[in-house]
Amino acid sequence: KACRTERVGGNTFTKLARKPINTSYPHIDAFATARREVVEKAMTNYYKALRTERKKRRQKNVLSGMSPVNAHIGTQPQPTHQDWTDTYITSPTNINSSPTNTNHASNQDTEAECAARDAVRCLEHSMVVIQGERSIYRTIFGGRGDYSSASTDGASVGSRRSVAASLSSVLEYKPMEAQDALATYRRALLSMYSHIVSSVVDRAMDIIETAFLRECASTPDAALGEGKTDQFVLPVGEAASAVAAALRIVDGVRMLGPSLSKLCDVSAYGVAGGAPPPVRGDPNHAVPTIAGSLCISLHRMTVKCCARAMENLGRAVSRQGMSPDGTVAVGPSIIRESAAVAMISSDVVRAVRILAPFTNAYNSVSKRKQFTWDDQIGDKSGGMDRFVRYVLIKLLQNLQAKSKQCIKNEGAAAELKCHIFLINNAEYLYELIGPDSGPLNTQDVTPDDEPYEITGTWFQDTVGQLRDREKKRYLEQTWFPLLKHLTSVDKNELSYQNESSRLLTLDSGRLIKDRFKGFADEFEQVLRSHRGLQVHSSLGRRRMIADIKQVFMPRYTRFFDKYSKIKFSKRKQEEYLKFDPPKVDSLVDNLFKGFDEFGVGADF
Repeated sequence: KACRTERVGGNTFTKLARKPINTSYPHIDAFATARREVVEKAMTNYYKALRTERKKRRQKNVLSGMSPVNAHIGTQPQPTHQDWTDTYITSPTNINSSPTNTNHASNQDTEAECAARDAVRCLEHSMVVIQGERSIYRTIFGGRGDYSSASTDGASVGSRRSVAASLSSVLEYKPMEAQDALATYRRALLSMYSHIVSSVVDRAMDIIETAFLRECASTPDAALGEGKTDQFVLPVGEAASAVAAALRIVDGVRMLGPSLSKLCDVSAYGVAGGAPPPVRGDPNHAVPTIAGSLCISLHRMTVKCCARAMENLGRAVSRQGMSPDGTVAVGPSIIRESAAVAMISSDVVRAVRILAPFTNAYNSVSKRKQFTWDDQIGDKSGGMDRFVRYVLIKLLQNLQAKSKQCIKNEGAAAELKCHIFLINNAEYLYELIGPDSGPLNTQDVTPDDEPYEITGTWFQDTVGQLRDREKKRYLEQTWFPLLKHLTSVDKNELSYQNESSRLLTLDSGRLIKDRFKGFADEFEQVLRSHRGLQVHSSLGRRRMIADIKQVFMPRYTRFFDKYSKIKFSKRKQEEYLKFDPPKVDSLVDNLFKGFDEFGVGADF
């Protein structure tokens, strides 16, 4: 296991890769030292080119008025073979786009996502460099001959006269001494190759972990200080971009790691694949090298840093707009007067959508790391769906905490706003990532894109139950009280002044007047309490209005039709009947349109 011993961004991951080589063959030592300097410069210069190009674009775009987030647009320095990173991650303004086949960054990538791309490109470039050193190693080890089309199978290598084999014929050794000398020389060549390629892998590890720590905010607990780990909270948008960038790096290491490890793998007989595998117990049997150990540590390090980035996202969702202990909502305006969808809900939806394409990368992490949201590892782990569930539950807890704090700060009058606030956010989640959800803007979707949707029953059990529970409380507290004014009047309580005019007596008329007046006054009060409230989606608004009408409109229509025919007031009959069913129906239809739904100073 290789651990970081040098500072982050210091061009070195561990001091093991910096140790001088000593093989007892001065010419081999000198060659290895010279080649190591060459490969280190190749890696450093390539990484500097990536960073310089990104910095120039950022400065240029800032001067032109473009957001620094989009300042990475342009052509990146390319490796000598095709770049494998063929996906891009979208921003909140284009959350419906899915990965597309492109070797260039999207015009909406964040700085963290660009840094992740650069890290993966550097890993790919390290393979190019090591492949070149592998060819040089083959040439030296293989001896004389034409190697432009040399095969790597055992027969081809065995048919050529190697430098190491020449050693036994040139030097006058006894058979056993010649064999020992040959083995020693082979080990020296092995050390030479490992010494060179280990510096390449070491540099790649430093670049990748630097991207994690500085761009993906995977700050190690030790760097935060004792007792301050829980206080390290990123904004949800930045934390989501950091997780997407981290998963992109994991995906790159997952795809390129095995090939990199194979390039670094050598035996005392030559490069892996160049000869039959040695038999264990043979004195020439290969031993683990620094390069091989670094390749293993590379994957472990990416898994650990990515896991920390995902934990940071969960913490960010839980703590945004909350006190450090996550128990009390803070801020001058916890919930807006319109009860509109919270920004954190939009950030979480974006997070879910940009993380969805990285299912394989997430599985690679969850199989090796145990999480608070998934206590299983290996093949028993729950996959990306388990993490999405954890994030959404944290979101709902955050929203409910803010709702409770708003009621505590503003009093019972804020209950209506809080109910609509929670309903709005639940409807928003249902519309964008729930069952049968679709894209926000069809113009942002290509034929290859598929909208992300959650089909698990847990979504209905969490988001659906919250929406239904809040809607039930809203109707019970706001609209059901109107029904107490719509009770029937016993015929025995009705008496007329005279049979010809059919005008009720004062006491009998007051029974009906009180009912109409009570309904009108409370209905007006309810309408005023809804002034400024909005429901974000047209479908959710239609459903809400239909539920409201279902509560009292059938009963009010029957009540109005029955008692409006009776003359219960001599002079103000029309005033008591100002809210006829068509007008009530129209006023309810205009709910949840914002502050201008009834007009300024509207007279109901």
